[in-house]
Amino acid sequence: MVPYGDLETLDNAPAAYIDIAGDVGVRSRLHQHLKDAAVSTLLVGATHWDQFAKSVDGGSLPGSKPEVFFAPAQIEKRDAEWGRGVMMGKAYTASIDLVQKLAPTLTMESHAGAEACDRIWQALLDNEISGQRGVMLSLLADA
Repeated sequence: MVPYGDLETLDNAPAAYIDIAGDVGVRSRLHQHLKDAAVSTLLVGATHWDQFAKSVDGGSLPGSKPEVFFAPAQIEKRDAEWGRGVMMGKAYTASIDLVQKLAPTLTMESHAGAEACDRIWQALLDNEISGQRGVMLSLLADA
């Protein structure tokens, strides 16, 4: 894993890219650098969904063609393979295991009211919220 600003420092070795935001600039830089070594690009999130299969100049990308990962379609596929509900049971079990492993390192906190929500939001935008903080917010002041 490297910061976006350092994409060109990646070794030109087979790589998979899981794209959460769908940012065409980042994806284009990565594909232009890796070329055919970009063996798999999956769109999981879609903040920039309309840009997904394009590069900055609007042309196609070198390397693998980006594919959309759509969770409901994968759930349906696994239900057909494993039986209805088995995949969701496995997902819940894995989630519980993950939470139990991470719990000692997490700090949970609650904030209520518009001012508190704005303060936390601004801190998130300024990258001041640690990934170890679980933040629950409510716009209702008396929540």
